[in-house]
Amino acid sequence: MPRYRYVAVDPEGTTHRGEVDISELEAILGRAARGWKIVDVKEVGGEAQRAEPVRTASAPGASASTAAEAEKPPFWASSRVPSRVVATFLQQLGMALKNGVSPGQAIHLLAQESEFPQFQEVVEQILDDITKRGRSLYLAMARHPKVFPATCLMLVRSGEEGGDVAGRLERASDLIMRSSDREKEVRRALSGPMVTASMGVIMLFAVVRFVVPQILQLYDDMDADLPWISKLCITVVHILNHPLTLVFLALTAVGVYVFRSTLRELLFETGLLIPGVGELLGCFLGSQFCEVLAYLYRDGIPIGRAIGMLEKTAEFKLHARYLRLCRKRLENSGSLSEAVCEIPYFPRMLHSLAAVAEETGSTDTLFATGARMMEEEVELVLTQLVTIIEPLTVSALGIATGFFFIGLFLPVYGILSKLGG
Repeated sequence: MPRYRYVAVDPEGTTHRGEVDISELEAILGRAARGWKIVDVKEVGGEAQRAEPVRTASAPGASASTAAEAEKPPFWASSRVPSRVVATFLQQLGMALKNGVSPGQAIHLLAQESEFPQFQEVVEQILDDITKRGRSLYLAMARHPKVFPATCLMLVRSGEEGGDVAGRLERASDLIMRSSDREKEVRRALSGPMVTASMGVIMLFAVVRFVVPQILQLYDDMDADLPWISKLCITVVHILNHPLTLVFLALTAVGVYVFRSTLRELLFETGLLIPGVGELLGCFLGSQFCEVLAYLYRDGIPIGRAIGMLEKTAEFKLHARYLRLCRKRLENSGSLSEAVCEIPYFPRMLHSLAAVAEETGSTDTLFATGARMMEEEVELVLTQLVTIIEPLTVSALGIATGFFFIGLFLPVYGILSKLGG
């Protein structure tokens, strides 16, 4: 019968070590439900079944570092899980805990209901960490940073320290849901012009690829005298139909995929310089900034620490750098209004809100109000951008279509004149 060496820490902080058989090991693991932390279990003479450093982060007053405490996440954690799926899971888990269901049982039931295999595996891993390894919910979720954002983990952590995990889970769910709604709103507003442009480009490509060569062959057979616009049109058609053009487009697509992160950063930096687009990005990121700070500050998390969480979860490196400057300015000066000024693309309204919040002490209320106001501003700017982009897209497609139409059919008049003469 195999034997195992174990290391465990009881609720009073005393470390216990020993060597047991499988039946005694099951009893040891069962102590996790009574507050014990199972630190290490290894089969004697075999490979380690579990090897983990001692975890003390779930205790009150412990260090707040998420990345240092969390192990490297499993490979499936990098898979894209829809934000609404994560938000629904957190909301249902919070409701279950409020109604007296144990975390292990609640997570077990939710794992069976998940329709996404990647997320189901993540939930099962969390369940295994809690029931078999004796980890806290925060540490189990922290192993999957691609699924649960740092702001969500911070709320769960504060809930464990304050004794209200269920309430913090519901707040984290609401935060993720609102962030997802903002992103969907932007995509929905821009989807119309993108669909119009895509369909127009596909139709033009089909005409240039399959219809235009037939017309050009007809002109060659008739030895027609072509005007300059027709010659230019024919040159463009030959370039587009050349095999190297397709190779170039394929290499471009591969390059965009490989360097997509760099391209996103470049587009973000360029967008900040474009009137209207920069205002939209500033309002969008400012709304996120206000909302997260309002939620975390309401739960007793210092503003500097909350900004640090935003810095870690920022989608763009430039935004992360500005958040870092904001946090350092806050640490040095102690003034939130001065710190917010470090981010140049935030709306001026946010600077005023920060100054008023410092004077009145109603930081969470004012920032929540600011988030709602900037969301309304995002909707207004999106409406204005769509009003401009849509006709510009249609105009560009019309110009391209008119160019090919005039260039290809203008020689017909010359041919008809010769035939008439």
